[in-house]
Amino acid sequence: MQGNAAEDEQQNASEDEQRNASDDEQRNAEEDSNFNEEDNLLEGAEGRNEKQEGSGVESSESDVISSESDEIGSEREGDNNRVQEGGNDNRGDVPVEGNEQNLQDSLRKWALLGVTKQKVNQLLRILQQYHPDLPADARTLLKTPRSTETYPVGQAEGEMWYYGVLTNLETLVTPEFLRMHKEITIDVGIDGVNAYGFRCEAKFWPIIGCLVGDDSPFIIGCYFGQSKPLNLETFLNLYCAEVSDLTTNGAIINGEAVPFSVRRYILDAEGRSFVKCVVGHHGTYGCERCCVRGVRFLFREVFTDLNAALRTDDTFQSRENPEHHHERKNTME
Repeated sequence: MQGNAAEDEQQNASEDEQRNASDDEQRNAEEDSNFNEEDNLLEGAEGRNEKQEGSGVESSESDVISSESDEIGSEREGDNNRVQEGGNDNRGDVPVEGNEQNLQDSLRKWALLGVTKQKVNQLLRILQQYHPDLPADARTLLKTPRSTETYPVGQAEGEMWYYGVLTNLETLVTPEFLRMHKEITIDVGIDGVNAYGFRCEAKFWPIIGCLVGDDSPFIIGCYFGQSKPLNLETFLNLYCAEVSDLTTNGAIINGEAVPFSVRRYILDAEGRSFVKCVVGHHGTYGCERCCVRGVRFLFREVFTDLNAALRTDDTFQSRENPEHHHERKNTME
């Protein structure tokens, strides 16, 4: 009896296992079918969306193309009508002549920024293909004068060109500058430079000014010769006369007298001795600060007296130390 009961329990357990396995297989089959149906629905929806998007892009592109063609056609019709009517295309109400003049003015300002004349000429040759009225050469564009008024300095020494201080100030000094500074003060520099390199004997000696409060230098005058200007009076005569008048009476800017002064002169040692008509820094009495007498030591001038009398404006002008001065007149005093 016990054996039969054990067999019955074993048989019932095997039947339950088979029943559970068949139920699991059925549930898995149902889930797979549901997943397949969902995938089919999603694929169908994506296909419909792609078709709609494609048709929308094609239609939008066709609309854009048709609108552009309509605009181009209308513009061509408008141009043809204007040509037939003999009218001009007055865009911005600026005539063609005005555009050409504005172009020349812009090119002139650009060329004055330090561009080489060769590059300006190359650009003009290119632009002339589209703007035949433009000049063919940089000199015509910049309105370079064909001749410059100069005067001789000394006896066959060289030539001097003088532009002037006030002429520069009339261009540089603006109402905004005067409102800010109330007066005109300049720095002046004088120096020599070889014209074509160190081996060339020809030299330029420019007089350069710079407005205090502005970083742009301007040229006051320039000397050119085979050596430095030996006749200092002729070299600086016009400059000294103009600066003396401006200092006394002021600079007339826009009909108003503005106080004027020179703050400092900027020169190297050679330039200072040349302009002041004194012995050079390598001379026996070459010290600019005191009346010390130098001595030669190892082919050099040495100043050993540290307690020598200092130079002042009064002692300089009265020539108390005559060995320090040259015989020629100092135009700058």
